Amino acid sequence: CAPSRQQAARRSGRFPLQSPSSKAHPNRSAMGKKAVLVFDEKARKEFITGFHKRKVERRQKARQRIAEEVRQEKIQERKEKREQLKGLRGIGLGEALGEPAAAASSGAKSRA
Repeated sequence: CAPSRQQAARRSGRFPLQSPSSKAHPNRSAMGKKAVLVFDEKARKEFITGFHKRKVERRQKARQRIAEEVRQEKIQERKEKREQLKGLRGIGLGEALGEPAAAASSGAKSRA
């Protein structure tokens, strides 16, 4: 077999022994190895089809959180009202309305 023109040129020293493509990619052996991705079909399907389910779940949690906040506000209002009424009992109802205690009791006697 006769040597090809390229082989003859390499022997004469006109071309380097490495091909131009190998200069561009010095780690050609590493490039040949490709990463293999493995998908869990069950997890993939759950992710793709689960958008609606997760959205409904977020809405439900938000409703529960709001309901709990409303419940706590009502409890706080009842507590404040109870404290206010407790304070009124100690003072007397007439004094709480701005009337002196003696005037309130004397006015009640005069009407009776």
